[in-house]
Amino acid sequence: MHHNFHEGISGKSIDGEGCTGGLDFNAFEPSTVDFVHRGVELHGLEEDLNEHKIVFGSACFGEQRINFIEGSSGLRYDIIASINVDLSRQPNVVANDDSRRVWCICFGSRWANADFAHALHFTKTPINFSLRCLEGGRRFPPFMRTVWVLDHPAHVRLLAEFMRKGTTADLIVACERPEVRAMIESGDGRLPRRQMLWVPRPVGEGRHRKALYRLRTVQRFVKAASRDGQGPVKRVVGVGAALEMIATKPRWWRRSTVEERWYISDTEVNHTAHGLAQKSATHAVLPTHWRTDLDGGFLQKFAGIVHRIDGLHGHVHLAPHRRPSKVSQPPRLLVRRLAGDGIHDDDEIVPLPDDALDGLALTVADENDYEGSPWGLDRELAAHDGVITQSVTLASEAVLLGTPTLLISNAERGFLDRLETEGAPLFRWRGPSSGTEWGVVHAQFLAGLHLTDALEPADWPPAKEQLNALLSD
Repeated sequence: MHHNFHEGISGKSIDGEGCTGGLDFNAFEPSTVDFVHRGVELHGLEEDLNEHKIVFGSACFGEQRINFIEGSSGLRYDIIASINVDLSRQPNVVANDDSRRVWCICFGSRWANADFAHALHFTKTPINFSLRCLEGGRRFPPFMRTVWVLDHPAHVRLLAEFMRKGTTADLIVACERPEVRAMIESGDGRLPRRQMLWVPRPVGEGRHRKALYRLRTVQRFVKAASRDGQGPVKRVVGVGAALEMIATKPRWWRRSTVEERWYISDTEVNHTAHGLAQKSATHAVLPTHWRTDLDGGFLQKFAGIVHRIDGLHGHVHLAPHRRPSKVSQPPRLLVRRLAGDGIHDDDEIVPLPDDALDGLALTVADENDYEGSPWGLDRELAAHDGVITQSVTLASEAVLLGTPTLLISNAERGFLDRLETEGAPLFRWRGPSSGTEWGVVHAQFLAGLHLTDALEPADWPPAKEQLNALLSD
């Protein structure tokens, strides 16, 4: 039997037998529906709706009876549960042969959010259709298939919990950095296993070629994923990573299923990424201590939605820690030196003075040369008497855990200013040209190792709850 919406019911609001709440087919591009009894072959609303598609499964005649006279206007979760529809995969077409009638339900959504359901009632007389929109009532949990961009080890820790709350259809784009790879390969129990794409880090020689390769590779990856039957990719979330935003932005010559591109940053001086995000991101998540005098005009020019969170990124993935009151002899310190190949490292890195590490028991955690577990680095920060580092990210995490930290760097960040204002045990030496003698700062730091019991812990701001609320909507 063949029915053409153009010729028969185009432009009419139609209901199933004894049902209400039909949806006007003008909302959709008319298409053709074929129904073959016993063969249970249904075609329709496939290409014209683009993101919505009727999917097929086995028909279980006589196995489940559904009375649409009573239930068609509901199509609620209890019906779905009773017929064991697996919303994470292709739903089944469930039917019952009853007095020369076939009752069936087929869910016309490609993803678990079930934007709409399609109920068919067939007899030997004309077919009646009931199409009822479920999106407004949110009968099902929201499902936004997401690409998570992991560009830095700190970003892996920041996004890990949100990735665990995602779906099995989510995707990961990971940067080829030794520490990022080590975290992902040892991430069982911390990171979910997802379909993954490894991309180069666009720094150093040939960085423009690497960036172009990364952009095109991500485009192919997302396009292929949107056609794999698990639903279109709807969202991209990245921390300081804007190439993926550019790659998934729809253009007049290239369609994209991605509707939301979330750019998270706490680094005002990352002007290259800001410039890309300014052209492509739909949302920006910035801390309340963001310094507009350092961001190159990004916040002022950004045309998307700006969200603010109160706290550092470390407040999201760390927890307050109680430190021992006694210091080891000699003091146990963790030291981390940077490789120096970052985008803005040239203007910020200050070499460690020759006597910086004298007389100390050291644990070396240099960038790309740390032999311990990358997931356990935060515990190591809390287990030592102090930290000496060139990394602003590691310095901020250490002081949030209550560990006195000497940051040897010329970097300027809003979160460093906040930590100093709140009285965190952070000591900074900006180099020989800073006007402050190294010996003075070094002596203050060594003395500060013994004074942590006098520190009043700062309040832990709600950055985690705020970011969770943003990414869970």
